Amino acid sequence: MNLEFLPNELLFNLFDYLNILDLFKAFYSLNSQFNPLILAHCHQCRLDFRSTNKTDFDIIYINFANRNYFPIPTVISQSLKHLSIPHISCYFKELIHLFKVTPNLQHLTINFLEYANQFKPVLSILSITHLKLSFDSSLEILHCILQNSPDRLHLTLEIYNIYMDGYQWEDMIRRYLSKLKIFRFKMRFSSLNDESKEIQSNQIFESFRAKFWIDDHQWFVRCHWYSSDEQYRLDFIDLFTLPYTFKDFLSYTGCTLAKSTCPTDDQYWSFDQVNNLCYGSSHFKSSIVSRIRFSHIEYLSLRLPFNDQFLSVVSTLDRLTLSCISVNNHKKPDNILSQMQMLLDRAPNLLSLSIFSFVKTSNFLKKH
Repeated sequence: MNLEFLPNELLFNLFDYLNILDLFKAFYSLNSQFNPLILAHCHQCRLDFRSTNKTDFDIIYINFANRNYFPIPTVISQSLKHLSIPHISCYFKELIHLFKVTPNLQHLTINFLEYANQFKPVLSILSITHLKLSFDSSLEILHCILQNSPDRLHLTLEIYNIYMDGYQWEDMIRRYLSKLKIFRFKMRFSSLNDESKEIQSNQIFESFRAKFWIDDHQWFVRCHWYSSDEQYRLDFIDLFTLPYTFKDFLSYTGCTLAKSTCPTDDQYWSFDQVNNLCYGSSHFKSSIVSRIRFSHIEYLSLRLPFNDQFLSVVSTLDRLTLSCISVNNHKKPDNILSQMQMLLDRAPNLLSLSIFSFVKTSNFLKKH
């Protein structure tokens, strides 16, 4: 069973059984889902450093104190129009305060996290015209944020654990976002019911084939259905607009079904906006996702040896600056070394390389 596919509520329950330090060491920076959950959990905990050594203290200080404190402005800025805070989680009360002190803010990129059951829907963001939001909260709060911004022209949403069909989006846009020109979203959610993948995917796409989507706006969507565990049915679905405009593509498990509302199936397979790729060789074997092309990768997580599709899926590594490599100790070392050398030759701008292996270092060095 993969922890990534458990509901957030279960992950919070699991965190209660772990020491904060162990939680950071085991899960922090593992993926983009865990980070905001760990930070939200830490807000409810008391950190006791009395018996902590300096090395462990530095882990908390570097990863938590420096990088994940949302800066709360203390003065009003009339001139600030563009603000991007992509890697720090913002809560509802902080977001309200931010808008109060930036009355002329027009462009905002931010991560929003809120699990409170009660909130005051008092929010005025009339000045915002471009909003890019990574959102992990409730549908009610999403409605609250969107309905208070009628002048929004560009909206990009990355949403976790919420599903809205095409009719619901259409209703919200017509009511609250009538001036919207560019709309991009990615929703990750669990399967809707116990029906088959084909039946559920048809239900999803029926609402996104309406005149509002296809004829009025030419907004096309694609669905990737990922299956991780047949026993526990830990399936999840990524539904996103085309072309794919998000920075991350994290392949944790195999894609077993893909559909789109495009007129032809050979459109929008170039994912040029992605700069962070987690490539799982076994997950790209199928023809479904092996058609995707990445040409602007800067951060790459990869297991060696990789399969034949890798060099076609990732067409160039000229922009690669950071790579995290894990080595499969059950494979032949010669093949792994040759692939490692090939990666280094193809990545002239690589600045940082991390290698993880379950092979005993002494045995590996004796052979090479």
